[in-house]
Amino acid sequence: MTHRSTAAVLALALAFTALIPAAPAAETPVRVLLVYGGHAFDTNAFFATFDALPGIRVERIKFPEAAARLKPGLEKEFDVIVRYDMFKPATPEDRRNFMDLMATGIGLVATHHCIASHSDWPEYARLIGGKYLQKPETIDGKELGKSNYSHDEEVAVKVVDRDHPVSRGIADFVIHEETYGALWVSPDVRVLMKTDHPKATPELVWVREQGPARIAYVQLGHDAKAYANPGYQAAIRQAILWAAKRDARTP
Repeated sequence: MTHRSTAAVLALALAFTALIPAAPAAETPVRVLLVYGGHAFDTNAFFATFDALPGIRVERIKFPEAAARLKPGLEKEFDVIVRYDMFKPATPEDRRNFMDLMATGIGLVATHHCIASHSDWPEYARLIGGKYLQKPETIDGKELGKSNYSHDEEVAVKVVDRDHPVSRGIADFVIHEETYGALWVSPDVRVLMKTDHPKATPELVWVREQGPARIAYVQLGHDAKAYANPGYQAAIRQAILWAAKRDARTP
């Protein structure tokens, strides 16, 4: 092949390559602050599960140190807060700072035992859409009994709303789990997954919005057996992506 013909072939190849759309740049990982403390759990298994979630970058912080971070300005560093704590003390300033932070539009995924946090803070229960009752209470004019729990249960999870991004594409599954019975669940939540287990509150996964913030609650996630369940991992990951507003197809 002559030098002239070689140059012509190269020019043609370059011209053809220019017509191929450039591959999109990898999407920036969702920045997650994972908050824990106040309840024992298998830290190695739990942290490994979150570290392995695709498209998500996790930083961890423990209560009581976490309280100082949960205030406006955090939304510039993180897209989503994941709460896996069961920490009860909260000063009036801590409460005000956290609610002001949520008003910025940062996402929140509350999970498992964090529904039992801050039993004397009604706004927190309203925010996450539910409450584990440490004692009988009256909420919205209804008298409610004390909540309860049971370890080592086989829980059948049914996806009841397949149109929402948090539950979309997830098949029904069975998980080895701790059940929570007699929870208070806010009437304003959108329930995505339920169970008919006799010891469990039927609602397992739900979402709600408060101002610009997206909030999801995933009741699952007690121990290493639960963390390893693909259904749990999918629900947690998709809840994080939705809370971070990474899915524009939300119905």
